[in-house]
Amino acid sequence: MFLGLREHKVRSNPQVSVVKRKEVQRMKAKKRTKRGRRGLMITGIVVLAAALLLMLFLLLFQVRKIEVTGNTYISEKEVVQWIQLDPYGSNSFYLWAKYKYTEPTQHSSLEAVEVKLKNPWTLSVRVYEKKMVGFVCYGNDFVYFDREGKVLAKDQEFRDGVPLIEGLTVSGAELYEILPVEDETIFNVILEATQMLAKYEVTADRIVSKDSELYLYFDSICVQIGNSNLENRVIQIPPILEKLDGKRGLLHLESYQNNDSMISFEENVWPEGMQDEEETQSDQNE
Repeated sequence: MFLGLREHKVRSNPQVSVVKRKEVQRMKAKKRTKRGRRGLMITGIVVLAAALLLMLFLLLFQVRKIEVTGNTYISEKEVVQWIQLDPYGSNSFYLWAKYKYTEPTQHSSLEAVEVKLKNPWTLSVRVYEKKMVGFVCYGNDFVYFDREGKVLAKDQEFRDGVPLIEGLTVSGAELYEILPVEDETIFNVILEATQMLAKYEVTADRIVSKDSELYLYFDSICVQIGNSNLENRVIQIPPILEKLDGKRGLLHLESYQNNDSMISFEENVWPEGMQDEEETQSDQNE
């Protein structure tokens, strides 16, 4: 005998389900609120820590002292003022990184700058100045210029190893500007001559321009070098000066072109209208 069993479905109370759903939603919202508050708290702590670290960084790496070396004609004060012209120039770490990892615009009288941190508040600055290749007398000042003709210094200090340029008409002198001259062609020839002298480590006492020709003075020897082919002519000077040691006179290199060219020396002869160092000193003493 088969007894049929009826399946009884349990019906849920709709009101109870709604309550439970609301309770779950409240619990989820509460968890989200806690997570949100915790996130805001962590963010606040991070921001505060970052602000404190930034403040410590700014206070610790505050420039209090800058030590300058390598300068001969540019003053330490000028270097320090130029270094700190940057809007962030009061921060030592920033200045160190700037000169370590970037290529900032150089000061007009400098070839390069090295900056090191001695400690968080002290910078060591090593400057490499542009070489002075010559100077002219302008008013009461000696005006020194570089290989490009830019004025590097204008003062009354005489510096050894820099030749005096004569026969050049100058109309002014402004620091870090090209020296204004009447004859730019001959000035360019003079600049080329000074570059060749520097390249081959030949030091002249004076460079005189006369009738578009250049004359280089080495103690009691005057070298007439002309106005062209200057490099080949300058190369000849050192070995010849060794042979002429103790002599006085005029060495002719103005026609020299190559090894087949003749080189002549006139002893006790001086270019017309020019004086040697001994005569100049004698006139000054009188």
